[in-house]
Amino acid sequence: MFRILFALCLLVGCSSSQKNIEVDDSWLNEVKGQQALTWVSEQNKATQEVLSIGGKSYKEKYKNALAVYSDDSKIPYPGLRDGYVYNFWQDKKNVKGLWRRSKKVAYMNGSPKWETLLDIDKLAKKEGVEWAYKGLHCSTEDFDKCMIFLSPDGGDAYQAREFSKKKKAFVSKGFFLKKSKQSVKWFDDNHLLVSADFGPGTLSKAGYPRQLKLWKRGTKLSEALLIAEVPESYVGIWPGITTTASSENIFIYKYKSSFENERYFLDRKTKAITRVPLPVDAFGRGLFKDHFLFNLRTSQKLNGVKVKAGDLYSFSWSGFLKTGQLSKITKVYSPGKNESLQSASVSKNQVILNILQDVKSVLKSATVSDGKWTLNNIKLPYENVTAKLSFVHPKEEVSFISLESFVAPPGLYSYVQGDVKLMYEQKKSFNADGLDVKQYFATSKDKTKIPYFVVAPKNNTKPLKTLMYAYGGFGVSIRPKYLSAKGPLWLASNDKAYVVANIRGGGEYGPDWHKSVILKNRQKAYDDFFAIAEDLVSKGITTSGQLAIEGGSNGGLLMGVAMTQRPELFGAIVCAVPLLDMLGYHKLLAGASWMGEYGNPDNKKDYKYLKKYSPYHNIKLNQQYPKTIFMSTTSDDRVHPGHARRMAYKLNSMGYSNYLLYEDTQGGHSMSSDVSGRAKKTAIKFEFIEKALN
Repeated sequence: MFRILFALCLLVGCSSSQKNIEVDDSWLNEVKGQQALTWVSEQNKATQEVLSIGGKSYKEKYKNALAVYSDDSKIPYPGLRDGYVYNFWQDKKNVKGLWRRSKKVAYMNGSPKWETLLDIDKLAKKEGVEWAYKGLHCSTEDFDKCMIFLSPDGGDAYQAREFSKKKKAFVSKGFFLKKSKQSVKWFDDNHLLVSADFGPGTLSKAGYPRQLKLWKRGTKLSEALLIAEVPESYVGIWPGITTTASSENIFIYKYKSSFENERYFLDRKTKAITRVPLPVDAFGRGLFKDHFLFNLRTSQKLNGVKVKAGDLYSFSWSGFLKTGQLSKITKVYSPGKNESLQSASVSKNQVILNILQDVKSVLKSATVSDGKWTLNNIKLPYENVTAKLSFVHPKEEVSFISLESFVAPPGLYSYVQGDVKLMYEQKKSFNADGLDVKQYFATSKDKTKIPYFVVAPKNNTKPLKTLMYAYGGFGVSIRPKYLSAKGPLWLASNDKAYVVANIRGGGEYGPDWHKSVILKNRQKAYDDFFAIAEDLVSKGITTSGQLAIEGGSNGGLLMGVAMTQRPELFGAIVCAVPLLDMLGYHKLLAGASWMGEYGNPDNKKDYKYLKKYSPYHNIKLNQQYPKTIFMSTTSDDRVHPGHARRMAYKLNSMGYSNYLLYEDTQGGHSMSSDVSGRAKKTAIKFEFIEKALN
């Protein structure tokens, strides 16, 4: 019955005629509850039937997506250390991936000879666990010692195991930490700094570690020395290491919220910690020749100096170590019109600034002499590009920069003292000769100009089937990137367009672009999105019936709001790993850590505005909602899968049939941890969009 109803809705659209009802769906929050899993299995089966998963069309999409994600021409992005280049690599054969290395000289000559250190596919087969690689941390005293991080399901929680690069094996009776949301750093060869789940009472309300301990080799974790802890109301505590050309400094970060942290310096000899007197909204950007680099989210005075939000500053590190105070505060860089600082990365001889100018990358180098900073432009091979600093390290003269655009595949360039040289280039996955990329600005409800990009056939004069993506939260900038999968799966024909909406909530224009829409002002971000959709229609680029939208996580919340507030604007919605119950999100998994972004539902004032836009609480009767697919994973331990489950269940309970739910067991919040999983999710998404818009 479900399959038949949805098939009819794909053709004519459906609405509800039932009266509003109370829905008992709390059982769907039991992530691995048998009743919940049985219901999810039924929904998955219905989705597979409706979308003909396994049919010819799906198989073709999966094949194309897999070819993109497993392409051997992908760039082997480098990490330099001890004369080697290290790289994590996934392809069609090694779907879970290889951790490998090549001699630096061979890599720089363009002919790396890779030596496999750890094969995750073989490990998974040997141990009977679907391991997902989550990174590593190696000792700086003995480069042989590393802690490898492995998740059994792709979630944020992982195991940590000691590994020997020389032996290419895990160390028998070495350091081992069981699965939890944790952070592990080497203090020295025989000690680890660990923030983890140490047992009852050691996690915050957000589910992150409250304690940081120093663990000595050969002793039990329960005997580790407590270094610092935070109250249960804090998000958590984490260790960090800031490297310079000659030293490594250990910091401890006590996060009060997503955007507020107290930063402490840990003395290696005394184990004492000292508060670095920066405001809690400061971003630390590294240490360069005794200059601690930072910028603020809020303008204020520091030690008598006016510090402007978004500008880059430095203070004397040796001065702080002597006095515990900030001294010699100096401005390094101030953004120009329509500019914002995205990052500042320290190399051996300079600081590289990655700047956005109307959402296009500009790079500058910064050097200092006698306390005065000098900035120079880094000339890039082509303009209107997204630049990513793929590798920059305080002990290395050479840095690596990745350049790409919507229609130009990534190229990896080495950079040394002004010299930018192409090293590796990814092959094109589609022919973009017939496409144009244009940037427009829509006017939001409060008259703010909101930028967006359109990738569409040249000289097109008719409305196109269009897919629009946005995120709009947590200060994350959405920059143009190569459409490696969307190119062949969406733009290969000449009747489609792709749009990226740079709505407020991101960091495209600095801290204020984000701060202006947090908490009670959240609706402005949604108004930005609607304004762009309306602009696309008014320009004749698309029609509402031909406009599909997609977003994940915070972007999934955006999709839920779009569905419930402006259903007439959109033809199809892909809502991935979403937040949808904004009155209960803070009690689910990591939700409490996001109250700095959204607000606290237990506060009456916050509850009032959250209820106005919470998608789950704003499903109305007798609406023509767009065809929607909710996509999530059982193993997502960041955003609870109950959001998507309960939204789907409530729609069904109110008589709606034009939705689908697909929940995979593996993949965590990213929805996939290997190339086959990514290809599967991509194929399902485009199969849905194609059927919904047709």
